[in-house]
Amino acid sequence: MKRENDMEEYKVFDPVDFLKTEEDIQFYLEAAAQDEDPKAFLRALRTAAKARGMMELAQQADMPRESLYRALSENGNPNYMTLRKIARAFGMNLTMVRQPSSKEATA
Repeated sequence: MKRENDMEEYKVFDPVDFLKTEEDIQFYLEAAAQDEDPKAFLRALRTAAKARGMMELAQQADMPRESLYRALSENGNPNYMTLRKIARAFGMNLTMVRQPSSKEATA
């Protein structure tokens, strides 16, 4: 029987805990890129960077660690070249994909 003072301990959810492999990171970033909210993608990049390791990712992106932190911060607004460097450090490319028109989607 639990007493009122007994508190159950819960672990705070952190998506980093679920990004164990490069494939996990890839699927996570691909899903986030589909979100209409650009901040969602930025949060996903930050999470993936933490999972990979910020220092390692900064080295692979050939950018200073501080610049990576700033670009991926809550108020970050990375430019295209920064996003491209980060994507390449993850072994990915930024790609434009044509979306089917509403006619094509229903055919």
